[in-house]
Amino acid sequence: MGRYQPFTIMRSAALAAVAVAGIAAGASVAHADALLEEMVGFTGQVFFIDAKVPAVIIGAVRDGDVAVAGFGERAGPGRPAPDGATILRIGFITKAFTGDALAHMTAKGTVALTDPLTKGSPTSGLA
Repeated sequence: MGRYQPFTIMRSAALAAVAVAGIAAGASVAHADALLEEMVGFTGQVFFIDAKVPAVIIGAVRDGDVAVAGFGERAGPGRPAPDGATILRIGFITKAFTGDALAHMTAKGTVALTDPLTKGSPTSGLA
């Protein structure tokens, strides 16, 4: 089991990067400045090479600017790299990000802890 532990850590890190990208992609549509895009692209490329995972999506939000970059291949060889619109399943790490996002949104008054889940759906107008 010890020899698989680094892979598990890298997989968790990759999932964290995907979760961050999901949050960034869900933010209001804004274009990133060139420096932010370059930073996200460089960081994502280094992480993708180091993690040795099939694909990575990484994103960042700074002062309302959003930058999202994808690396690797979707669903097997020959497919294009994922991007901010790629839909995918992610693991348990999202609970931490969801909890943090909910805490921030509650503190800002955007949502209440007693709001139904349907209030935050894309069709409700809140998202």
